[in-house]
Amino acid sequence: MQTVASAGTSRRTTTGPLVVFLAAPVLSLVFYSCVSARINVVDERTALENQILGRYQELDESLLQLASVRGGQDEGWTPEQASVRDAAIRARRVQRFVQDDVDELLRLGCLGEGRTARLVPRACDEAGKDPKLEERIQRVARLENEARQAILIFVIETTPEFSRKDLPRLESAWARLRAEQAPAGTWLEDPDGAWKKK
Repeated sequence: MQTVASAGTSRRTTTGPLVVFLAAPVLSLVFYSCVSARINVVDERTALENQILGRYQELDESLLQLASVRGGQDEGWTPEQASVRDAAIRARRVQRFVQDDVDELLRLGCLGEGRTARLVPRACDEAGKDPKLEERIQRVARLENEARQAILIFVIETTPEFSRKDLPRLESAWARLRAEQAPAGTWLEDPDGAWKKK
């Protein structure tokens, strides 16, 4: 509040507090809307990707433990969860077995990383030169895709926050992870279905 004196009169003006009173809600709304949307998108993406990566690490640790005594390994697991976990461990073994083939076929452009976290066979020059290569492309894609599906089911079934309806979200998050980890030159399908090389 300010006091203004002129020629024997004085009056009080409330312009300062009134401006602050009116501007504060507008400024806070502008600030809040700019910040909150960006944080929510990043947090959701990071949480899903971290969940998938954490489950991958858990499966790799379980593979190492298989060589040890099996007793007590199912503690805290329901029979259904143990079955899903065992299927995911087998799937992880398959992934390790076909990893060199996947890497080579991605590099040749015979496979691409799809938007639903699946390998997609693609026409490539090398397949025309080797008649057995097309069969190999199909086999490797099938094995890897079955393994990825088993691991996503494991994530859903063993995480209380997820249900089967979350599968599309998890597939999208995993597709983003695969795209980030893919080497340069890999064919990637974007969310709209268009293909491009990384």
